[in-house]
Amino acid sequence: MLNLQMLIVLLVATATVALYGRGYFQVPRDTSEHQDACVPIKKGPSWEGIDDPAKDGWDTEVFASQATKQLKTLGNLLTHPRGIDAPAVAI
Repeated sequence: MLNLQMLIVLLVATATVALYGRGYFQVPRDTSEHQDACVPIKKGPSWEGIDDPAKDGWDTEVFASQATKQLKTLGNLLTHPRGIDAPAVAI
């Protein structure tokens, strides 16, 4: 009996979504009243120019960036140990 009740509830819910939700997802047939999409052109400085942790006083971000570069270099040296020589590991 519970399965039949659950089935009826699901059917009613599906029918409701199908009937009333249908208009929400339809593409308008008359596009004359709608404006075309507009892609903004690049104006002003880039994000890289705006987001500068050193200028903004984020010392921990600057340190983390420098440490990441050094750790990547060290990781590459450890991955290829034949390439390790004194100048390569000098800081």
